[in-house]
Amino acid sequence: DASGKICDFYASKDERIKAFHQDNAGVSVARNYGIKESCGEFLTFVDSDDYITENHIEGLIKAMQEKSCDLSVADIFFKQGDKVWNNAWIRRDAVISVYNYIKIIKDDFPNVCIGGVCNKVFLNRIINHNSIFFNEEKNYSEDYMFNIAYLKFCKSVALVSQASLCYRLREEDSLSKNKMEFNRI
Repeated sequence: DASGKICDFYASKDERIKAFHQDNAGVSVARNYGIKESCGEFLTFVDSDDYITENHIEGLIKAMQEKSCDLSVADIFFKQGDKVWNNAWIRRDAVISVYNYIKIIKDDFPNVCIGGVCNKVFLNRIINHNSIFFNEEKNYSEDYMFNIAYLKFCKSVALVSQASLCYRLREEDSLSKNKMEFNRI
């Protein structure tokens, strides 16, 4: 597709944007390359088949800064074909300790809101200072393992109830076939 050209176009218009190109070697390799090349205060990820709302990053950074948190997490919404529905895992904005966050997420592991990295904003200094990277040998739950490694160096988490990441489901996605009840915050 033309995504590389689109990225190059925006990089030519805004010096804050940098576009890098590499052969497909998997999501963990690409994310690790992005981590190594990043130079900003904050870091987030967006998967190619998902999309974020206009205020996604701004809302997460604002929540993180206002509450002096080390991580911010937004709720997500799902889209499959023409059908759209909210995850509603985070029912209200809140700040919780990492200890309480881990207590909550351990029982709710299958929820993509927990395991994914695309609905979160991380502090780049924590990632770089502690050499946190994605395991390039894994092709399942590598993002969950990244989150756990990051949480070891955090004190508090800002939860944002506004669903601002669209997680697109395809017919063959296992989440669309499983009916699970999740604990909600």
